[in-house]
Order: sequence, then structure tokens, then C-alpha cells
Amino acid sequence: MFGIDKLLNKIFNKQKDEKLEDLEIKENYIHGLIFYNSYFDYVAKALPKGSFCFLVGGWVRDRIINRPIGENIDIDFIITADPLQVVNNLKKFIKGDIFQFEKEKKVATFLFKENNYNYRFDFSYLDISDILSNPDIDFYQKEELILERLIKDLLERDFTINAIAVNFDDTSSLSASTTVLIDPSNGFKDLQDGIIRPISIENIIKDPVRILRGYRLALELDFTIDKEFEKFVKNNPNLIEKSPKERIRDELLKIISNENSKDTLNKLLENKILKKVISKNLKDLKLYESLEENIKKKLKFVDVQKLKEIKLYQNFSSITFLKLAAILYTLKDYKEILEEKLLLPVKISKFIEDIIQATEYLLSISKNNPSDFELNWFWYKFKNASDYCFLLSYSINKNLEDFILRLINHYENNYKNNIVEEPLLSGEEIMKLLNLKPSKEVGIIKDSLIKAQISGKVKTKAEATKFVKEFKGK
Repeated sequence: MFGIDKLLNKIFNKQKDEKLEDLEIKENYIHGLIFYNSYFDYVAKALPKGSFCFLVGGWVRDRIINRPIGENIDIDFIITADPLQVVNNLKKFIKGDIFQFEKEKKVATFLFKENNYNYRFDFSYLDISDILSNPDIDFYQKEELILERLIKDLLERDFTINAIAVNFDDTSSLSASTTVLIDPSNGFKDLQDGIIRPISIENIIKDPVRILRGYRLALELDFTIDKEFEKFVKNNPNLIEKSPKERIRDELLKIISNENSKDTLNKLLENKILKKVISKNLKDLKLYESLEENIKKKLKFVDVQKLKEIKLYQNFSSITFLKLAAILYTLKDYKEILEEKLLLPVKISKFIEDIIQATEYLLSISKNNPSDFELNWFWYKFKNASDYCFLLSYSINKNLEDFILRLINHYENNYKNNIVEEPLLSGEEIMKLLNLKPSKEVGIIKDSLIKAQISGKVKTKAEATKFVKEFKGK
């Protein structure tokens, strides 16, 4: 591409004088192969000739600190070509899905899978058309202006450690070589020091969801939040309310999904961010802390590892939503929070509601010696939420282990083989059998039949027919 190290010296020296006096910019050279991914060979083929491409963001950050590569691989590219054209070219080589959306600039996303790995390539557009079309500047001046525009893009990002770019040409398999880190905000130093530092407070104000992202990154990387940033967050908790609820929800879920999230959430509660995004009535996270510790233990009554493998929404496991249930458990308006603040899909909201209601019911019947019907009713109403309910209930009261084991034993030896769950007669069948029209009476009879089934008194259709006739005659 161009002589990037010489250009950086020139540009950085100029910027130091003009507007970046507080930055101590140093060049850092790293071998390009540490950033390499086998699919980059296809990206190189998908890029139009004459276009420039840079790697930026989390992929660059994580490769510098040698962070393990997980199953979800997100890589951000800055390109000077049309992003949609690039992803369409890429689809010629890789089978995947394309999404395009507008933020401050054009972004096109390419999603694909390989075995257990989920790939996401985001291509964002760096417009240099005015530079390339300007006849009054020579080739070298154009290169300099392009690099300056890239640096301007980097300085509009969230945190210094996410604003490091490298030249894509230096990372491809055939030509990988020593590459310079394009690092105008000294993110490399913050990576070495383990600090989450905003590029500027103005950038946080423009996109306040970056507050949650900062705390999430500190948790994931085991980094420290910059003191000035933390002070700003504490003094401006209302700012987070200006962010789209969906983005707040997703950042919150990413934090909750971490197995060591309690300290981070307590910090967010202390600086009132959690009160803003969930509820002002949230007092403490003691139940959450207890649950998080129990999830790590090997318990007799539930296979936690199996629950972790169940993915419910956006690759978040069912355990993530159990932990959210623990936060909401003490709040009376948890249904409204799920629907109006967190905007979760109906299926997920119902799952969390079932966990909370199952826990309330279990705690209620555990106080006395419950009847077989009460035990059966638990399994009828809450079987799908039972394992999660057991974990949450045990986190509330450690003395419940014997009762939980009793419930499980009752299911295996009584409920599973003796109780008919599905209605033996439909509403239409009841109306035809009793010569009734649609009414509340039909609903009452149907509910009574279900309760008779759950009690074990009715097990066949013949018995159900006899039951409703006798019930009508009372």
C-alpha cells in the first residue's frame, strides 16, 4: 500500500502540534501474522482493486494481548469500497448471510458458520472519494489525507483499546509482514496497563451505551476502569437512558452471561446505572450473588453444565436468563420491566416469569407438609422451569435441598407414570357432551377436569366423561 510508518511520523507530529498535545504517540511494530485469519484470503479477493482496508477494534485488541479465540469470532474492517459490494463478492467464496444497516456510516455485515464457530465480519465505509477525485493533489498527498481520515475515524470510537488499526495488506497469508499499529489514542499503552479509557467523554455522550460496554470490557478482559471515566459515570447516570433500549439490553445480557459478573453489576448498581436500566426499586444483588456462586458448584439436584449448553436467544444460554430472573425476583413490577425496559421476546419473558412464579410456589408449599396434589401441581405448571427454579430457590434458602430432592423423587416415582397432563376432553367436546354453549361454565368445568387429572383421580377419557357429567349435575 503506502509508506505508512513515514506517513504516521509526519501526521502524528503535525497532530501533536495542532490538537493532540496530551498524547504521547509512539510507533509500535507487530508482525502481521498475529492478526491473520484463514478467511482473510477470501476477503482479499473480495476487495476491489485500488481500495484500502484496515482491521480495527476487538480483533486487533484481542490478538495483541493474545486473548483466546472463542466460538464467536467478530472482526471489524474499515474499507474505502462500497461495503455491500464487498460482502456480495465475499459470498462468491463463502456461504453466508448478508445484512446492511446505516449508523453514522454505511456498514455491511457478513455472517457465516464453520463447525462450532460463528463468524461475523463487519465492513464499515471510509469515504475518500473527495480525496481520490481531487486533481490538485499528488499521489503522496492523497495517501497522507487518507491516513488522516482513518485516524479521524479511530478518534471517534469508544475506548482507546478499541481504536487501534492495522493495514489489512500486512496480515494476509502470503504477504504478512511487520505492520505498524495505527494508534492515535495510545490504546497500546492502555492494553499494556490493563485500563479501559474512553477516547473522549464527548464520544461517550454521543453514544451512552458505551458506558455499559466499558464495564463489560473491563469484566471480560479483567481490566480496570479509568478513574476519570468512573467518576463521570457516577455523576451522570441519567445519560444511559438516552440509549436505545435494545442496545442497553444486549450489553446487560453480555455482562450477566459472564460467570463472574456480580462485582461489575454491584458497581453498576452503586453508580445508579442499574437502577436506570432496570428499576429504581432495585436495592441489592444478594440473591444474584448467591445464585452465581451456586451455579459454579456441583449440586445434587441439577446438571448446571447441561443448562449452560441450552441457547435461548442471540446465543445467550438459559443460565443468563436465570440470572436475570434473580435480579428481578424482588421487584413486584418485573413483568413490566421485561416488556417495557428490556424488550425481550415474549418467549424469553415468559421463561423468566415461569422461573419466578415456580420459585414463589415452591417456597410457599415448602413451608408446610404439601399434599400430593400440590406436588403434582408444581410439575404440571412448572416442569419446564423446574431446574432453574431449584437453583433460584436454593439460592434463597440453603435448607431447601432436601425438599427439592423430595420433589424430584415424587416426579420420578409418582407424577411421571401416573398423571395425565394433556386435557382428556377439549372445550368443544365438553360443550357437545353437556349440550352447552360457549360460556364461563365450560371453562370452569375444563379447569376442574384438569385438577382432577393432576390429582390422579381421572386417567382415561371414559373417566373424564363421567367426571364432567357428575360435575354438571352438582
